[in-house]
Amino acid sequence: MKKQDFKVQGMSCSHCAQTIQDLLLSMDGVEKVNIQVDTKELTIEHQDFLTMEDFNQVLKDTHYHLSK
Repeated sequence: MKKQDFKVQGMSCSHCAQTIQDLLLSMDGVEKVNIQVDTKELTIEHQDFLTMEDFNQVLKDTHYHLSK
């Protein structure tokens, strides 16, 4: 299990956070997502085989983007 922190671009409210969380949790291998709307940061607990590119791929049809 791996735990990574990311910055979220495009997130401005709790509805945005819920959308991001739902999409990320729908991925095989994602165990937990913790989002801080006020700091625009999130932590993902996931299996080792997943990468930031995988997370951004699932968000590609939204205006959200993860970065380090």
